[in-house]
Amino acid sequence: MNGIAGFCNVHLDLRNNSNLSILEKMRKSISHRGIISSNYFCNHESYDELLMDGNVFNKEYLKGEQKSDSEIMFNGIREQGIDFLNKVNGTFAGAFWNKNEQTLYLFRDQLGVKPLFYTVKNDTLVFASEMKALFKFPEIEAIVDEVGLCEIFGVGPARTENLGVFKNIYSVRPGHFAIWNKDGFKEIKYWDLDSKDHKDDYETTLDTTSTLLKEAVKCRTRTSSNICSLLSGGIDSSLVSAIAKIDLEERGMKQLDTYSFEYTDNEKYFKANAFQPESDSPWAAKMAEYLKSNQRVLVCDPSNLKDLLKDAMIARDLPGMGDIDSSLLYFCGLIKNNNDTALTGECADEVFGGYPWFHKEELLSSDTFPWSRDVEVRKMILNEDMNKKLNIGDYARNRYDETIKNVPLLDSDDSFSKRKREINYLTIKWFMMTLVDRMDRMASYKGLGARVPFADINLVEYVWNVPWSMKVKDDVVKSLLRESSKGLLPDEILFRKKSPFPKTYNPNYEKLLIDELEEILKDKSSPILQFVDESKIKILTESPSNYGKPWYGQLMAGPQQLAYLIQINQWFKHYKVKVEI
Repeated sequence: MNGIAGFCNVHLDLRNNSNLSILEKMRKSISHRGIISSNYFCNHESYDELLMDGNVFNKEYLKGEQKSDSEIMFNGIREQGIDFLNKVNGTFAGAFWNKNEQTLYLFRDQLGVKPLFYTVKNDTLVFASEMKALFKFPEIEAIVDEVGLCEIFGVGPARTENLGVFKNIYSVRPGHFAIWNKDGFKEIKYWDLDSKDHKDDYETTLDTTSTLLKEAVKCRTRTSSNICSLLSGGIDSSLVSAIAKIDLEERGMKQLDTYSFEYTDNEKYFKANAFQPESDSPWAAKMAEYLKSNQRVLVCDPSNLKDLLKDAMIARDLPGMGDIDSSLLYFCGLIKNNNDTALTGECADEVFGGYPWFHKEELLSSDTFPWSRDVEVRKMILNEDMNKKLNIGDYARNRYDETIKNVPLLDSDDSFSKRKREINYLTIKWFMMTLVDRMDRMASYKGLGARVPFADINLVEYVWNVPWSMKVKDDVVKSLLRESSKGLLPDEILFRKKSPFPKTYNPNYEKLLIDELEEILKDKSSPILQFVDESKIKILTESPSNYGKPWYGQLMAGPQQLAYLIQINQWFKHYKVKVEI
């Protein structure tokens, strides 16, 4: 795990002590990401050079198994050009300076697992793995305008893939590279999901899916000698753990370390709902026993969740998923005491169609993002003036429409297949991006590497074109994943109903949030007060929360909405955000 930061002006020689000092500040701001590669690129004098964050997983195919990941990427781009990215299976973000062309290339992996942000200031392109590093460059300010506020209040904690939310700060899109030279800046797509007729029969599809998943886990297991797995007891994390355990045994490595998460007194307060039908703890214990793994149960207290909301926001540089983020941040810190790298089961539901909006007609037929369908919940908290200025409902709908227009459809797709593709594309391009960003940021902030096998490009590309009738055979959710994985898990776990990342149901946590919000409302200098309707926020704090009615995704219900508001206020204060509307 590492990070990158730098800047380039193709008209100037940047070599001086002042710029070295700027680089050092940028590097220090993201030192939690590990080894930081940074540079300023000098006109005419710089050699070909690569800065890279991430991993290459198909080294053997690229005939670079004896080389480091950065050496493989450097040699590949230098010898074959930027089109070399099409051959790489990995999670990566980087910058490549081509001396002969006097061109800087920025690039990002196909699915956007690794972050990369940039801005242009006084003809200088400034870039970094995290936005906090950009603010160390002179005259780059934290400003939010109408678009940024619509991102925060209208689609957050999701984010439009090319926007950094801060004004004039952008993200290189997943599957894109950018060119910076004397002609200016240009971004070019090198990859996207490609729709093709699926030729394989059902048995071949099962075999291929099984092979691709096993390869995805094994190549990531081999990126660290001190790897562990996050084990919830659900099908996704259990499969990743089972395959990792087999690979470690075949290579004569140590027993697999596994971790499951719990919250203080959750066994007392947990109440089943449509999104979390049962507690994960007993299932994680059963799976750990089955694997004979070195299992540790990590417990988080309500005070940990509340106290780490600000750190979780800083880790992302933006308001995020509230305590869904802060809990993961807490757990990653504990895991780092024993392990360097963690495997996760995230992204299986995006790839194999496991979320409710793939199945429930009222969600499937939504003409907006199905995971945040009720825009009225968002508009309610804004004051009248902001509702008029921002019009977050139209903003969200426009972002939805923009994405739908880019869905790759086949002429042979009927209305049913077309809609499934649209929902799948939306989920991969938006919802999955939020979750992989969360995993990368929370883990990196604590110095922990994260690997997400279900976000393997070969697996994603193949399953994308598998017909829905094979993905959900006999109306069994994620049947393709389950049937292709028979023998790896006990059937009671393999066919268990989905249960998402655990969260606290302890009412003491909500009380801590309410106390914090009340203090924010009392302090008339609180920056969030210029946007929200104070009376509506008070109603939120006084009304009992419905833990089973999320306003975003499956996990962000009443308490998480309160936490999100707290993070928005913390964000404005910490980054000293200026408002331009």
